[in-house]
Amino acid sequence: MTTNTYQGGAPLAYDGALPGRPRVALFQARWALQCHTTNLAEALANAGYRVDVFLYDVDASLVNVRAVARPQLTIHQWAGPGAPNTDGGQGVSAWAEIKKTVKKVPCVSDLSRRVKHKTREMRERWLLRLRSPRGLIPRDVLEKTIASVESAPHVALVGVEKLGLLWAAEVSKATGVPFAYYSLELYTRDHPNANVSAQAKRVKGLEQWAHRAAAVTIVQDERRARVLLADNGVENTRLVFLPVSVPGPPRPSRTQFLHDQLSLQSGAKVILQLGGIRKERLGVQLAASAQSFPPACVLVMHGEGSPSMLQAVKEADHDDRVVLSTHLVSDERLPELIASADVGLVFYGATNQNDILTARSSEKLALFLRSGVPIVAYAYPGYEVIREYRCGVLIHELPQLPDALLTILASREEFSENALRCFVDLYDFNSLVKPVVHTLGHLRYAGV
Repeated sequence: MTTNTYQGGAPLAYDGALPGRPRVALFQARWALQCHTTNLAEALANAGYRVDVFLYDVDASLVNVRAVARPQLTIHQWAGPGAPNTDGGQGVSAWAEIKKTVKKVPCVSDLSRRVKHKTREMRERWLLRLRSPRGLIPRDVLEKTIASVESAPHVALVGVEKLGLLWAAEVSKATGVPFAYYSLELYTRDHPNANVSAQAKRVKGLEQWAHRAAAVTIVQDERRARVLLADNGVENTRLVFLPVSVPGPPRPSRTQFLHDQLSLQSGAKVILQLGGIRKERLGVQLAASAQSFPPACVLVMHGEGSPSMLQAVKEADHDDRVVLSTHLVSDERLPELIASADVGLVFYGATNQNDILTARSSEKLALFLRSGVPIVAYAYPGYEVIREYRCGVLIHELPQLPDALLTILASREEFSENALRCFVDLYDFNSLVKPVVHTLGHLRYAGV
């Protein structure tokens, strides 16, 4: 794998295409790079494609990009506005130093922030009215990606999430290469994240325009597809389902990782809440429920949370039944951590469709099942497969959680074996990605 990082209009260069290989390009902008993108890129490369991953203003700290290294995969990356200057050029001018010093004065700094914020919002409101994509992907970045796609013919473009979709649609419009929309988050028009600012509203409107021209829509399952297509007014697209999943094979080995790291008693039963410790993930409610857990059980919350949320969790834990684990581990060690859990919790709030329709879009669910960890989850639509495989217990309200834990722990080995079977059948990325790989090699231009 070659990684090209571009700063301030540096020239775009390829490391040399492998002859005879069809090319696919993935686009992602202003969205943290996660395994969904790197796993797809790796699968395409393994299937014989030459893969270009174009990233703009992307945080790549959540995944180990080096783990997908291979000659036929190239990552092209541009830093976003305000990123440190790494071009090794001349030092900062005297006038720039003066402005920097003045801005440190509290009243000047506060006034500057307010003026900039108001100016940005006014600009965004006008661009929203015009339905303009201006400024979302810089013009020089767009021109360079168009040139690179034209210089090395591609069979398909894939836009990951909203801005990746807009980027791919613009490149498709200029080159005639068909594109697909890889949707991960179901931010409908009534979702808070789609209305948090004028720019968010603008992106949502442009998502609808671009999605209608996509030759293919890659989405997790039929339920999420129905909501997504209806919300974007899409009537003519080919659907390919790719549940949020992780590569196999299953990993049934148990560990004592959390016991050792958190100094838990050797006989403690770890009930693991994995991911952000937030209001939307019921952090405080779970801490309160843990006070009624079976005697040997301890709730471990592994993830990051705001100081106020962590304090609220501590206040709800009046019997010391919760342990906070806020020091995140590497991707390589995460399976070892998960394998030390006796039961995994998969809880999402019920305020929007993105959180409710998570049976095939929850990475932690797939991770738990791969390690043979039984789960407890809400009985949301789609989760009936957990009951059918008997790899967990579904509940309707949190007061039912302690009894659900007793049910699992009484037959934990059986539940664990069923979890591994469920993973192989429904959550193994290596099997699920095959239709996507095939489809991307047979796209037809839909026009933008």
